[in-house]
Amino acid sequence: MSEIANAWIFSGIPNVLDAKTIELPILGNGEILVKNSMCSICKSDLHTLSGTRPGPTPSILGHEIVGEIVALPANPVLDFWGNQLKTGDLITWTIMASCGECSFCKRGLPQKCVSIKKYGHEKMEGHFQLTGGFASHTHLYPGTFTYKLPGEIDKRLLAGLNCSWATVVAAIRNAGEIKGKNVLITGAGMLGLLAVMVCREKGAAKIVVCDKDEQRLDLTKEFGADLCLKDCFSDANERECGGMLQQNAPIDVFLEMTGSNEIVQKIFQMAGIGASIVLAGSVFPVEDVAINPEQIVRRLLQIKGVHNYTPGDLGNAIMILRKIYRKYPFEKLFDQKTYGLENIDEAVAHAKLSSKHRVVIGL
Repeated sequence: MSEIANAWIFSGIPNVLDAKTIELPILGNGEILVKNSMCSICKSDLHTLSGTRPGPTPSILGHEIVGEIVALPANPVLDFWGNQLKTGDLITWTIMASCGECSFCKRGLPQKCVSIKKYGHEKMEGHFQLTGGFASHTHLYPGTFTYKLPGEIDKRLLAGLNCSWATVVAAIRNAGEIKGKNVLITGAGMLGLLAVMVCREKGAAKIVVCDKDEQRLDLTKEFGADLCLKDCFSDANERECGGMLQQNAPIDVFLEMTGSNEIVQKIFQMAGIGASIVLAGSVFPVEDVAINPEQIVRRLLQIKGVHNYTPGDLGNAIMILRKIYRKYPFEKLFDQKTYGLENIDEAVAHAKLSSKHRVVIGL
């Protein structure tokens, strides 16, 4: 009898996951089978489960995954850095598999590949069934970039590399030079908090964070924020924000992580001459926002949208984590309890209520 994997399937019924056993696949060229070690529950998983985020079904949710290789194809497989992979290696991988041949891939945009496959977001069909983290194993598609990981880092941190960490690195890369710049980050969720830390590591002059949640705002101070405000855009706070910056210098970089149209609109209104605006939070349908083209031109605004990331961004995220994983209180990002896969319903229910940035499933 073939070995089997255990999986919890989302079939489209809100807040229902069904247990199922699945035979482990026979691998083709470029495919890898991973025994999942840790999977964290991302907010997008919760949105899909609740029915507010559409997606194909049936599917195995969960994309913030780290695990050990249990099977490889006959031909050698190299990771992003050129290391030959072997069974037992601890790895992470890009959230997407891409073809490498379409116009988007050739333009350096594999996250928009015409034949993209995204872990935790794909319909279970044919040869590929195990493509999400709410399972004991993940079956990696050809065209997935992999990364061998150091074993000494907390696996709860490693699991988030291929989502929030890499997305933040992509956003900051698109913002341009950070060293010596004044940065305003809207949103103190996982993306915003990590953005604070990366900007601090890259030598930002001053970092201001705006969020309605005071508990999350307080935590960003431990990751490098200089000023935390519940409403950056009130008249009083705009004066305070300006007063704490060096010589009342304007904000150079805006990193928008909330997806709020109101905040996006206010950023456009507030941004000064030469400001760089990066929008990373608007990943769901919203109404249009008004902006005057003349003001974009006259104020020399640089506006960019960031969705997911490139393989290089994930590689850079890993390198950053290797340097600083002992420097910041990362344990405060996670709920104290690690749930087993058999308790996934309890883990999901707790994730909806927890004040922590992530609830994790140990596999």
